[in-house]
Amino acid sequence: MPRASSRTPTGDVNFYAVTPVHHKLLGTASLTSAGTAVFTTTTLACGRQQLYAHYLGSANDIGSTSAIVILTIHCSG
Repeated sequence: MPRASSRTPTGDVNFYAVTPVHHKLLGTASLTSAGTAVFTTTTLACGRQQLYAHYLGSANDIGSTSAIVILTIHCSG
């Protein structure tokens, strides 16, 4: 079973949008050597969005899920 470590984690992070019906996978990004993942998308609709990230874990690190982040996408008309 994987366990937490003090090393920089490796692996992938999935990014999700929360909808009233389900959680939609927006995409996946790999962790950098600094242990961060950057994901960019242009598919979010205008208005209030709820997003979260899920680290899948690795052989040496347990997975984890972020809190939901709420943001507003402003679109010009």
